[in-house]
Amino acid sequence: MKLRLFGRYVLTYTVAMLAGCGGSQPPIGAPGAMPQATALAAHADRGKSWMAPGLAKKDLLYVPAGPYVYVYSYPEGKHVATFAGFYIADAACGDSHNGHVFIVNYAGTFSMPAGVYIYAHGGTNPINVLPASGPVGCGVDPTSGDLAVGILGEGSMPASVLVYKNANGSPRSYTNPRIGKFFYCGYDDKGNLFADGVTSPSGTGDFILAELPKGGKSLEVITMKQYIGWPGQVQWDGKYLTIEDAAGIGYKESNIYRFTVHGREAARVGQINLGGAYEVHQSWIQDKVLLLPACAKVGGCDEIQYYKYPGGGLPFKKIKTLTYGVVVSLAPKR
Repeated sequence: MKLRLFGRYVLTYTVAMLAGCGGSQPPIGAPGAMPQATALAAHADRGKSWMAPGLAKKDLLYVPAGPYVYVYSYPEGKHVATFAGFYIADAACGDSHNGHVFIVNYAGTFSMPAGVYIYAHGGTNPINVLPASGPVGCGVDPTSGDLAVGILGEGSMPASVLVYKNANGSPRSYTNPRIGKFFYCGYDDKGNLFADGVTSPSGTGDFILAELPKGGKSLEVITMKQYIGWPGQVQWDGKYLTIEDAAGIGYKESNIYRFTVHGREAARVGQINLGGAYEVHQSWIQDKVLLLPACAKVGGCDEIQYYKYPGGGLPFKKIKTLTYGVVVSLAPKR
């Protein structure tokens, strides 16, 4: 399962902020290139943060997209807010207990350093910031509220998974010598943590999956026979562990695979075919809907696609937006 790196896979990051465009290059490990203009360019205030009133009781879709995080009503897809000032907001996850949204800022600025920014549902400003160097993906333990963050690892910073108890304070770091780079992570319903990555620090190695069992002290490698072209989102769908193949076999259409895990082995039990999705970014499963930040063969990564889950097939709805990731935040029940 040797990963092949084409020009669209950026493994040493250089940001080129284009004057007057607000564009950026893809984050490390994320395939595809952002278009420099979309329908969102019509917003005159896209350099500022803003939010429509009355969102606290509405379900929301958060879309990290480089220097911005866009917020849409869910499932309608109406643009209701923009958060500005990020450097490379490239992934997100949510907490089902209280509706908190976690935005991963891979690289930072003086005013907004790298780390995980925590927002209350419908809130305009972060309620907390957890510093982290080179974060890529995140997941929240439904049994405890702990937050896990995948750290890519570059230079003197080793690839690791950080776990913040109750999504606060200083994290505990977990590494495995067989894993050269970490990407995404997610918990199952019992609090077992799974993280994916590649075997080589250069990013040219094989796909690899690891587990930190609930109450465990180390990341253990999970064997699997399924080919994964590029590490993608790891998420529990309510019944199975899912792994997104962000590239697809032969760098064709992307897929999501469902697994059962017994001991140290993952067995594939299903495949969700995503027609027309290429070089996808961090997705999100919400009940019977899959939200997928996708790239078209021509035109770049500029839309969120809605798929029936686990049916897959062709998307039944699309939102035009710059995108690296997506998360649904349901309005907290009063």
